[in-house]
Formats: sequence, C-alpha cells, structure tokens
Amino acid sequence: MGWYGFGTDTTATRELLTNYWITWSTDQGETWALKQPVTPRPFDLRTAPYNTGFFFGEYQGLVAVGQSFVSAVTLTNGHSLQNRTDIYACTFTPGDSVARKTATVCGGALAR
Repeated sequence: MGWYGFGTDTTATRELLTNYWITWSTDQGETWALKQPVTPRPFDLRTAPYNTGFFFGEYQGLVAVGQSFVSAVTLTNGHSLQNRTDIYACTFTPGDSVARKTATVCGGALAR
C-alpha cells in the first residue's frame, strides 16, 4: 500500500513537506510492516498544480512483480512552473531498505 503523508511537515515554513510512503502485509492484512519512505527526502506539495486543491492527476499505481513491487508516483519537481510534476516508477522488494534502493530511481528530480 502506498500513500502521500505530511509527517515531516512543520508550520515553520511555507512549504507543505510531503513524502510518499509504502508498507506491506504478508498475512492478508492482519499485520503490516513499518512504513518506509519511497522518496529520499520530502517534496513541496504546494508547488503542484492547483485546481480546487493540489492536483497530481490520476497517475498513481502499485503492482506486484514476482516478489517485488513497482510503484508509479507523481512528485512535484520544484523547478518549473510550466511543468510542475514528474512521474517516477520505483521498484522495491519488501524487507529491503526501500529508501536506499529507490533514492536514485524515484527521487532523481528531488536532488536538483
């Protein structure tokens, strides 16, 4: 399961710091692994296009591939008002260090 969360946000800045998180269950939802960030650092959701709310579009997804998962996520890129978001495909395997494995794949634009 994947979701956007504001757990790292603070009222001390004008930014709306957001991470994309994942977790999984190996027993049909009885228990869940600890949440792990897919993004290497928070991004500013306030730079997303605005249409009666901050808008990422419908470009989200999560699919199983063997023992791994591929998550398609939309992130703000923070560097262009003409093209405010980018879409990433992040591959991870439950139990691996998600942040380590996906930082270069899923958050490349965040390093700019």
